[in-house]
Amino acid sequence: MRCRRRSPASTSEGRHATLDEMAAAAQQRGYEYLGVSEHSPSLYVANGLDGERLRRHREEIDELNARLARDRHGLTVLLGTEADIMPDGSVDLAPGTWELLDYVIASVHQGFTGDADRMTQRIVTALESGQVDILGHPTGRILLEREAYGIHLEEVLAAAIRAGVAVEINAAPERLDLDDLHSRLVQEQGGLLCINTDAHYPAWLNHLRYGVLVARRGWVEAKTVINTWPLRDLREWLARRRN
Repeated sequence: MRCRRRSPASTSEGRHATLDEMAAAAQQRGYEYLGVSEHSPSLYVANGLDGERLRRHREEIDELNARLARDRHGLTVLLGTEADIMPDGSVDLAPGTWELLDYVIASVHQGFTGDADRMTQRIVTALESGQVDILGHPTGRILLEREAYGIHLEEVLAAAIRAGVAVEINAAPERLDLDDLHSRLVQEQGGLLCINTDAHYPAWLNHLRYGVLVARRGWVEAKTVINTWPLRDLREWLARRRN
């Protein structure tokens, strides 16, 4: 899901590499599954997928999975989206597309504000919508470039835990968001995490190690990280959320 070993790494903005290239790179690393999560329609700058393009993407992934199964490659590709959390807290999913997806990551990419109360409520509203499986890069920081947006982070994490939403440790070297201390807090309070590479190219799957190091510094255990689970267990968890 932008994910982790045995289970995988994932890719956002997969247009930078083909599905076959990303799948081959995941196979080389011994992954059981690979999550592919393009941006949602409102993020025009990242060429976010509208409903029709997402349906075509679903068909491409189904065809790829059929080929992988036929050739006994032992890899499954999951289709997700990285949906924008809109200013009112709604989740940017085109009508009729939620059913096409294996999982939903929700993140803030625009409409940043210094008003921590407003930003916190915005994210909490999205988490409580029932449409989100993973909260992406929770503070929005980009190291040496952009500070975290105003947010009451512990309140957001508590809302994610209540809603059963996993919180991302984004392994991209410029993000490393969530940090080690708050990753530990999520685990201590009974929540779940997901270590994602945010890979746009096959080589970026190697960023996984940085997310793993963040988790280790926080003494996070593998059972807390959903993309260390076998594919069967992950799918059961996702199915329960949808039911």
